[in-house]
Amino acid sequence: MLLKSVLIMVAAVVAGCANTPTVPPPATIFQDALFKPVAQPIRAADVFAFTPAMEEYLRSQVMPQLRVRGQRQGLVDALYTRGQLKLDYDTGSTRNAAQAFEARSGNCLSLVIMTGAFAKQLGLTVRFQSVFVEEAWSRSAGIAFLSGHVNLTLGTAPRDLPGIALSSDLLTVDFV
Repeated sequence: MLLKSVLIMVAAVVAGCANTPTVPPPATIFQDALFKPVAQPIRAADVFAFTPAMEEYLRSQVMPQLRVRGQRQGLVDALYTRGQLKLDYDTGSTRNAAQAFEARSGNCLSLVIMTGAFAKQLGLTVRFQSVFVEEAWSRSAGIAFLSGHVNLTLGTAPRDLPGIALSSDLLTVDFV
């Protein structure tokens, strides 16, 4: 009798869980018409696009550094040494590679994108990473934002084993 009571109680609990109603999101949340169209459309192809000005900088400023410092360190030195490109950290907006290069500034994502674009031009392997940091919340115009942090790791140009790099062949670049 006790076993039968326990089985009935377990069945009732399981059935109760199975019938838990889900609450649909408010109807107003997913209405695209409530948002203004963007002033300039964002295309995925533009994120890492390499401009003629970037190509010229690569040829005239980065390439000489590569001969002395090696590909990865030469690239980082040419982009982030104060006397070179003179980039500033700016949290105002996220830019694509060309915009960050032109403005000479960007947030961590913008600078990671720009560095990745240069590294890809050099044939280096690039790994983009989300960094675990303490959550940073902000509010603007009634919208709550959670800010994260990203960085990238540069490997050597792939040789015999594409996509595989030894840990000693990696250089992590982080913009704080």
